[in-house]
Amino acid sequence: MRMLHARGISIDIGDARIVSDISVEIAEGEFVGLIGPNGSGKTTMPRGLHRSLKPAIGNILIQSDDLWHLSAVEAARRIVAPDAFCCDQHLSRY
Repeated sequence: MRMLHARGISIDIGDARIVSDISVEIAEGEFVGLIGPNGSGKTTMPRGLHRSLKPAIGNILIQSDDLWHLSAVEAARRIVAPDAFCCDQHLSRY
């Protein structure tokens, strides 16, 4: 079972702290949504969770391995489930 753990994440952009001391656990197959006002870090947090922004503080673990110690390819393999993008054959596109 894939599991993503973010512990005590703080993300800075320039001199501004955008996300401060956030912790989250996401299990395989779980859907997560972020709700909040403009400027609250809803876009910044996922960017930190998939290696677009490196946290200033805290760590992100995928299956007990530090996200930043994995190669970009291995991190992508663990974060994105290939079968998550498959469509049911019975569904139609309009």
